Amino acid sequence: MMSGQTSDERHTDCDGGGIDDLACRAKGIQRRAEVTNESLAELQEFKTRFATARADYGSARETAAPDIAAAEDQLKAVREQLRCHIGEEDRRHLWHALTKVLQDIEKCAGRPGCCVQDCRFDEPADDEHDGDHDGDKVGRLAGLIERYRRDTKKASDCFRSLAAERTKLPERAATIRKDLDQLAADVAADVKHKELIRHWARLLVARNDLKQVWNGFSTINAYVDCLCKALEHALKGWQAVAHLEGLKATLECREVAEAAACQRKRDNTVDEVLAEYERVCPSSDRRQQTVDDDGW
Repeated sequence: MMSGQTSDERHTDCDGGGIDDLACRAKGIQRRAEVTNESLAELQEFKTRFATARADYGSARETAAPDIAAAEDQLKAVREQLRCHIGEEDRRHLWHALTKVLQDIEKCAGRPGCCVQDCRFDEPADDEHDGDHDGDKVGRLAGLIERYRRDTKKASDCFRSLAAERTKLPERAATIRKDLDQLAADVAADVKHKELIRHWARLLVARNDLKQVWNGFSTINAYVDCLCKALEHALKGWQAVAHLEGLKATLECREVAEAAACQRKRDNTVDEVLAEYERVCPSSDRRQQTVDDDGW
């Protein structure tokens, strides 16, 4: 025994506590690595997509442009055909009805444009001496991890939705053009004007679809900026989740180790009492002691 080393110090690392702590830290590191690897497949995919996003989206806009131009011409032509056959009051009522329906759709589906939601991913420090029981910490961490995973998924879903615009945009433009061509054919066939109100409603919807064909992105830069934000949010979210999952794994391991240590003491109480007795009262320091009259 080294000079100056007390009996308590002699047993500090040999009772297994230090080894248990090291093992639990290793479990935390392992869990953090697992979650990091889980995220890398997704993030590497996003990185690859983002590298070509500007060119891909620019190409999509060019592909959609002819259909959009043709749809705009068809919209004007059908409007001229119908306008003189529908009264101003009906047109006004249909416009208000469209506005109401679009407001309802916006409430449930959201507005076009950047789908990135503002969220923070704070990473609490591993404070081992904050006075809280490990079980309480694990519970709080579990709730935080659930929320962070949910927010991270939203950012990831946003990125995928935006990345899909390279195919969605041309398809959307082609669909609008097709719908307006069909409307023009239906208006021409309706010689008795039985469906005028419905035709005008279809025209208003097509007009709104044409206004929203860019999905809220007036420029390529606006689109790329939003895509970048979605990628950044997904990255930060995964980093925070990996950190918290690692911390949670460490704390859960410590709970198990502490429970096992407690059970050993319960199973071997006499041996533990004698061991503690040896620590606090080594044989070399013992002196004859009297016992109280009342027994112990």
